[in-house]
Amino acid sequence: MQRHIPSPQYWSAESVDWAAQQLGLSYPLSQDWPWIVAKTEDLEKYFRLYSQLDDHATAPMRIVVLEMILEAASNGTLSTAELQEVWPRIKALLDQDADMLSTTAQYWCVWEAEEQNLDEEGFRISPYVRKWWRANYPIPSKLEE
Repeated sequence: MQRHIPSPQYWSAESVDWAAQQLGLSYPLSQDWPWIVAKTEDLEKYFRLYSQLDDHATAPMRIVVLEMILEAASNGTLSTAELQEVWPRIKALLDQDADMLSTTAQYWCVWEAEEQNLDEEGFRISPYVRKWWRANYPIPSKLEE
């Protein structure tokens, strides 16, 4: 059943600082920080960090770690089979915190790209995230025109 699209939520400077401390990473604040530092070989670290978040973890903390997971999974170093293998774990996080993570998921859908151009204009993970999105939310109205 589709839900309404929640209000946007984003990661914060504080959540980046927290993630950097947890993972022993440098903290040059940048709007692309999760993408700059995320490495495929550290994907398990990011999953572990997300799993350690308790009920008191903020949305920005969850969002910044999910951004790192999506970048690490999508940046091209995983084979197609490995990406297909890791997707259920990502989907489980999206299912668990759908409304909190919807802004991030919507970004990774790259709705501006036509389906046939998604390989060139989107991310490797975009087709998976689009499928998840369609099962949970309507396609954003400004894109349906």
